[in-house]
Amino acid sequence: MLLHGWSGDENSMDIFIRALPTNVWIISPRAPYALPDTGYSWTKSMLDLPQAQIEFIESASGLWQQIPGWKNMLRIPDEITIHLVGFSQGGAISLILSFLHGNQIGKIACLSGFLPDWGENLIINGSLINKPYLITHGTSDQIVPVERARMAQTILRSTGASVNYCETLAGHKLSAKCFIELKAFFA
Repeated sequence: MLLHGWSGDENSMDIFIRALPTNVWIISPRAPYALPDTGYSWTKSMLDLPQAQIEFIESASGLWQQIPGWKNMLRIPDEITIHLVGFSQGGAISLILSFLHGNQIGKIACLSGFLPDWGENLIINGSLINKPYLITHGTSDQIVPVERARMAQTILRSTGASVNYCETLAGHKLSAKCFIELKAFFA
């Protein structure tokens, strides 16, 4: 499942498809909240407002509830493992989904994303042991500071998760080096 960032849509993540194996189903949902100018968001509130926590969880839960219908419509077998690739705000949704439904999710890639300040509270003790994560970030990211990725890495490792981390001199995008890491992560 490819989860776009703020102001993106269901087509925004197409660039990452070539980093994934060819024998996978790709689902790229659109976030539920239309933005005034263009694109969509997983929340309608600003990230630092308490309402955003509710909206993040509602968006993650709404996504999760749609998966059985998508599997049925696309004739995807129930036993297929769900992997998540989220960019920016979509990375935050990926992390939240992995905390809420970790036992039903395989690998999680958080690209130029972040863990919301309250996100750690959703982790169930022992639920992320050996769970594979890839976190990528650019040190020159002006939208999501690299410290947010470093913090997420530290928190995930403290839970026993298996974390690959790729940090490069880049802005709010996936660098060539981290693209290679993404491809290797899902190989």
